[in-house]
Amino acid sequence: MVVNLGVLLLNQVTRLDVTLLGGEFLWNFGPLILMVVAGIGSGMLKKKYKQDRLKVNMLRN
Repeated sequence: MVVNLGVLLLNQVTRLDVTLLGGEFLWNFGPLILMVVAGIGSGMLKKKYKQDRLKVNMLRN
């Protein structure tokens, strides 16, 4: 997102015509896709951590 805003600012302020690789779809929906994937991964890790903690607590008792 920072790169996208930086290139947009450079294009507006200077005469540079920098194009972003990957097309418009990638730059518009890429952050959304990354957030969804990160949320799914976070949920999976949370579930695994809880299972591991339960096993450790059962072994202690």
